[in-house]
Amino acid sequence: ASLAAASCLAESISERAQRADLIAYGRLNGDRFEIRQVLKGSASGTIQVRLQAEKGVVTSVDYMPADGTDQTLYLRLENGEYVTDACSGSHTGMPDAEERAFFGLSDEAAFWTMGGGVDEVGGSGSGSGTDSGTGSASVQTTGLLLAVSALGIGALGLVAVRRLARNTA
Repeated sequence: ASLAAASCLAESISERAQRADLIAYGRLNGDRFEIRQVLKGSASGTIQVRLQAEKGVVTSVDYMPADGTDQTLYLRLENGEYVTDACSGSHTGMPDAEERAFFGLSDEAAFWTMGGGVDEVGGSGSGSGTDSGTGSASVQTTGLLLAVSALGIGALGLVAVRRLARNTA
């Protein structure tokens, strides 16, 4: 990552978005990208992507995320193939606060309920690429798991404090 950072020009989100043909959030498995939400462009389902700046050549700007992870990918269409690299703006996880603000999404919940993608940089549209609501369920499930985990951790902390109080008395 540090080699790529040294090789990439600092660009604003506007510049990165303008350069991309497709910006989408989804799950990356090898060279297959399962689109869950489109921010710019038009695509749906699973598409094939290339993570190398130059086909067949390893460079310092190749994008190398962990397999099976959620990604926000900034993709260029080159010779009929979607391509990203470490300088494009692609990153692990959901669109961040700056991206949500740029694309007109007030918060993470709005990301899942916007009813489509963004057809033009900075403008809402009715593009395709939603995942028929499963993203909302995923966010709700994640929230529920976090809440249950927090309760469990809180209970363990209470037990530890009581034991410590009993041992010092």
